Parts: sequence; structure tokens; C-alpha cells
Amino acid sequence: MMISTAVATSFAFCLPVATPPNAIVFSTGFVTILDMGIVGIPMNILSILVLTLAVNTWGKAIFDLGNVPAIFTSGSLEGVCRAVVMTTLDPNSTTTSLSTTP
Repeated sequence: MMISTAVATSFAFCLPVATPPNAIVFSTGFVTILDMGIVGIPMNILSILVLTLAVNTWGKAIFDLGNVPAIFTSGSLEGVCRAVVMTTLDPNSTTTSLSTTP
């Protein structure tokens, strides 16, 4: 869901300052802010819905968003982080043992 939120921040169809094309069109004087809002709000809602649908279908298939990587679910300090912690705690040590006992 955060991927959708991050990409949706670039969907700014309502205001003249949102994108350069909006500013160019608004500077002609033929389009008012009210006109841009009337058209822009439904476009924002539609694009967010389409983006959310796309991320939840294609995003799950392409990026495997349904599975959490094992590094985040193990809950242990194995690996590089443990070696750094052990070296920091005992700077005189010449080895970086990854055993669970200190």
C-alpha cells in the first residue's frame, strides 16, 4: 500500500502549481482554478484507484509483495549486524564469532 501512496503523490491534477503543463494552461487565462478543480478531483480519485489496483495485481506478481523477506522475520541478530555488534563490544578481539553465547 505504501508504493501506491508514494506514487500517488505525483498525481496533482487540481492546482495550477502542481505541474508545469498545468501552469502553462492556467497562464493563458482561459482556465480558472475552479475549472481545474472540477476536472482534477475526479481524475485524482480515478488515478489513485487505478494505481492501487495495478500495484495489488501486477506489483504482487512482479515484485513478490505477498512475502516478507526472511531477514525481517527471523528476529535474531545473525549476520553482519551481529558481527559489528560483537566487534564494537570487544574491540580487542581478533575474530568476529557469530555464536549466540557472548
